[in-house]
Amino acid sequence: MTIETRRLGGLVLCATLLGIVPIRAQTLVNRIETAPDGKVRMTFAARPGVCGIGETFTTHRHDDEDWEWECDPAPVRVVVTKEDGDVTRVRTFVGGRWREGSTALDLGTVSAVEAAEYFVTLAEHSSGRMSRDAIRPATMADSAVVWPTLLRIARDEGRGRDTRRTAARWVGIAAGEVMVAGAGETAVDDPEREAREQAVFALSRLPRDQAIPELLEVARTHRDPQVRKRALFWLGETGDHRALDLFEEVLRR
Repeated sequence: MTIETRRLGGLVLCATLLGIVPIRAQTLVNRIETAPDGKVRMTFAARPGVCGIGETFTTHRHDDEDWEWECDPAPVRVVVTKEDGDVTRVRTFVGGRWREGSTALDLGTVSAVEAAEYFVTLAEHSSGRMSRDAIRPATMADSAVVWPTLLRIARDEGRGRDTRRTAARWVGIAAGEVMVAGAGETAVDDPEREAREQAVFALSRLPRDQAIPELLEVARTHRDPQVRKRALFWLGETGDHRALDLFEEVLRR
């Protein structure tokens, strides 16, 4: 071992003992927790299908042969606001660019998986609007698996109805994507699909005690995976425990 190597090792040890950890070695949680009050912003990769214009976004581009959705496919940009050391607000944007001259602390591009873990944990341990707003970026992060936590939130009767519904909606979307992906070559374009999807929408407008059993049947048995996906979406809007059980069944396959 050279003198230079020993000297570098000693400097690293001293930095560790003094709590001076290089930024690259810090976790996202550390960086946000140690940031001063004010705005902290970050950027991370979006999962396929996510695009938007600012705070208006979708999880699936609705392009077809006649029309193209005009929105940026990536990345996800999030601003968290800290007051008295605590995160009090989360705002999510897709695409675009940061405005120059902002006083926000910019963490730059961070790991999408790490960002998802941070925000889904924030959602689970927060309430009200904070919890709902933290769910959004967690679901958009590339290569992240957040549905188990969202399922717990959706089933938590101690939470507000809007928060449970928001979590259930995203779990339903995740289940629908898995269902279509698992269909393989059977997930082909169908000229009658639009009419079938309209029929599924009509089912969702029925009284709850009629709608949920009908939608569950479509989601489980319809031959078209895209129609089953649509049924899962509307089931997610209900937040019903039977829908949540089906989502878990699909996602655990």
